[in-house]
Amino acid sequence: MRATKVTVGLPTFNRAHFLADAIASVLAQTYGDFELVVSDNASTDHTPEVLAKFKDSRIRVHRSATNIGLLGNFRRCLELARGDYFVLLGSDDYWEPTLLSRLVPLLDENPRVLQVQSGGTFVAEDRSPLQTYVLELDTITPGIEYFRRMMLDFQLQGFLSGVLFRMTAVRAAGGFDPRLPNTQDVALIARLALDGDLGYVAEPLVFARKHPGNYHQNWDEADYLQERLLLAREILDRWPQVQQPALAELRVAAKDKLALAVLENLVAARLAGAGRLDVARLFARANALRTSAFPPRTLLKAASALIFSPAYLPRVVARFGQANRQLRAGESRVQ
Repeated sequence: MRATKVTVGLPTFNRAHFLADAIASVLAQTYGDFELVVSDNASTDHTPEVLAKFKDSRIRVHRSATNIGLLGNFRRCLELARGDYFVLLGSDDYWEPTLLSRLVPLLDENPRVLQVQSGGTFVAEDRSPLQTYVLELDTITPGIEYFRRMMLDFQLQGFLSGVLFRMTAVRAAGGFDPRLPNTQDVALIARLALDGDLGYVAEPLVFARKHPGNYHQNWDEADYLQERLLLAREILDRWPQVQQPALAELRVAAKDKLALAVLENLVAARLAGAGRLDVARLFARANALRTSAFPPRTLLKAASALIFSPAYLPRVVARFGQANRQLRAGESRVQ
């Protein structure tokens, strides 16, 4: 069995129309010491025919007999990996040819670095660019500093398709958490930030497609908010690394911010079809997470999601907006 530096895991399910782009972008890398593990999750489209067109000894294909789910397929890619480093490329995403050659040296040259990210660009189905994101991070960021920013701004994590992990660290952390089907990437990145530093290449080297089939486009809003609360409990209350006294203030601030965000999104959850019981559970769990009083406006807005029907809620929310504009105008006159 030949040793390799990088394993590129490519989980796929019925993405034959995008799959060739993803594979071609890996084979076009200027860095060559990699294996590409394609894990086909029992696709029912012409995925096998697409895979058969690629003749490259670096490609290994595994096909599941039955559908094991998205997270199960993520974990299968990890099980099959033989490289020192690991990156998971979505089958609807693709890379710049220099991605691996830019990311690998940061792991090679910095033993404390356990993961390296890059910036990226959201693109449409036809590959036309939509929006580019490049984070304001140093080339090497202390893990605890990244963790602090991550907990206070859950949008800080980058594109999963552009995160290169040190394999020993991923295995020690338990890989992708099966209890967190929608936020397992956030949990893994956060876990590794507690154990080591993070490297960053401030260039958009990943292209992430936005299309109706994106798994995150189809999340149920209430379920997603519930998972955010579960993620907070796992990270902030159960991980032993976070219990150190130096992080006590961060734990409180992160809980407060997340609880506030959940309450602010209860109207959206109700409008997306969540029932009153689901909203009430989210309200109670966010309230239990919070350590200080919620702003009155937030409580009123959250309460409206419990009281009013989805048909009437937009008018209620519009009244909140009018009241806020009047308040801001009054404050500006006083000043």
